[in-house]
Order: sequence, then C-alpha cells, then structure tokens
Amino acid sequence: MDALDKDLDGSISKDELETAAESLKTLDKNNDGIITKDELKPERPAGAPADDDEEDKKSRRTPHVPPVIKVLDADEKGEISSEEIENATDS
Repeated sequence: MDALDKDLDGSISKDELETAAESLKTLDKNNDGIITKDELKPERPAGAPADDDEEDKKSRRTPHVPPVIKVLDADEKGEISSEEIENATDS
C-alpha cells in the first residue's frame, strides 16, 4: 500500500493507479524484475534473531501471502513478474 499511496491518505487515487507500475517497481529490492514475498517483508530490526533456525521454521504456520501478491500474481507463482507489474492497472 505504501508503494502505491504516494500522498499517504489511506486510499489509492486515479492518479496513483495510473503510475502503479512504476510505483510497484520500487518494491523489487534486487532489481530482477520480480517482486517476491521476501521483498515485501519488513526489514528485520537490529539485534533480532536470525530466521534460519530449522526447528523454529517447522513450528510456524504456512506463511501469509501479502495482498498485493494475491491481487497481481496472475500466474499464481507466488511472485509478481515484470509483466504482471506492467499490467497492474488492469487487475
């Protein structure tokens, strides 16, 4: 939502929708043309434990799929491709 709601008014206006493709590209942290769930995760706070404990992973529920991926992931691969980004205003 933050990437699309440029004026931070809590809604996405017509103007913001028209620039949605460019706005969504800012979420592609590694610039590979694909937005993954990992790129949508907030940064880990300094001093927080690492997320690589295998036992901890087993005890967690199925990961939450961010709403932006649910809406824009037309091929349901769990990521948003550059083509899906370009077609964002069609969704």
